[in-house]
Formats: sequence, C-alpha cells, structure tokens
Amino acid sequence: MTNLVVKGKNINMTEALKDYAEKKFGKLEKYSQNLVETVVELHIEKNPRIADNNIVTVTLYVNGAVMRAEEASPDMYASMDMVMDKLERQLTKYQKTKLKNKTGKLKTSVVFAENGVPIDDSDLEEFVIDEEEEVPVDVN
Repeated sequence: MTNLVVKGKNINMTEALKDYAEKKFGKLEKYSQNLVETVVELHIEKNPRIADNNIVTVTLYVNGAVMRAEEASPDMYASMDMVMDKLERQLTKYQKTKLKNKTGKLKTSVVFAENGVPIDDSDLEEFVIDEEEEVPVDVN
C-alpha cells in the first residue's frame, strides 16, 4: 500500500470524508505499481461569490513523475469523483508512454508479454556494436 495523506483546509474533517477519500484514492494503486505517495487536499473557499467552493487537489508522486489534478464543485464528494476520473486518465496515459520506447514502437519485452512468449536470452540475437578506437590526443 502506498502512503496516502488526507489534509483539510477551512474544513471539519469528518470520518466519513476521510474514509471516502481513502476508499476512493486507494484504488489508484492498481494503475501503477510505481506509485510512491498520494496527497489529497480538501479545501473550502470562504468567498460567497465562488459557487464551486469545495475544492479537491490530489498530488501523486510516481517514480519519475509528479501528477496533479484539481476539481471544484458545490459538493465535496462530487469533487472527489471528478478528480478521480482525471487521475485515472493521467495514469493510463503515463503507463502507455512508459511502455513505449523513444521510436514510438512497443518495447520488446511488452510485445513478448502480450503474445505470451517467454523471454529467454537464447532467443535474442547478439548485436555487435562497432566502437571507434580511442586516439590519444596531444595537449601540447
């Protein structure tokens, strides 16, 4: 289980809110095994002119990336649901880009895994890389 931190600002943190946040954002673990920490911030704006005053900000710390999503609505639970949808999209996109190499093709290990082919070192061809000989350089 990853580290899940639930914070509140200008809000009474009830057990129901905390439990809902833990239940909702605990599901993010299935999207990435590289998830290190999840920080959930619940915030209520005091300005009466702001209609969508219940704000939820979630920050995900993934190995090599930081993902953040924020949503506001009149209801705190609805804000959490909308943020969860955003984060699911971000994590699936992150996983897809992680699986591809720089040329845009799927990595060899992913192709083998999708086809059910076990990866053996004997199956892979050996490639010889031509190295340039080092030439001593005179500094004088």
